[in-house]
Amino acid sequence: MALSVTERVAVLGAVAFSAGPAWGYGGGYHSGPGMMYGGWGGGLFGWLLMFLVVVLVLAVVIGALRWMFGSGHRAAAMPPPAGGKSALDILEERFARGEIDKAEFEEKRRLLSK
Repeated sequence: MALSVTERVAVLGAVAFSAGPAWGYGGGYHSGPGMMYGGWGGGLFGWLLMFLVVVLVLAVVIGALRWMFGSGHRAAAMPPPAGGKSALDILEERFARGEIDKAEFEEKRRLLSK
């Protein structure tokens, strides 16, 4: 089931607004001047933990944007439709009509055959 961009934005907004109050509530223990030393573990571990949280948040945001706008869904090169002409057929027609000369035809045919 493919969602449109509008539906993806709505889903992302619903997730963001539902998670916001949970993250916004500090409780009391983790808020205030002692947060860096008491709430996050303190010292080097606290800085490492904060770095990992920032990386995780960035990864989620980037993943959500790629999901929303579909940049991760590149379609593979598809063969021409059953009734359509291939690129080689079109090239041969152009050569037959005299639009391109033999040298250009050979070069383009060689490129298409790769």
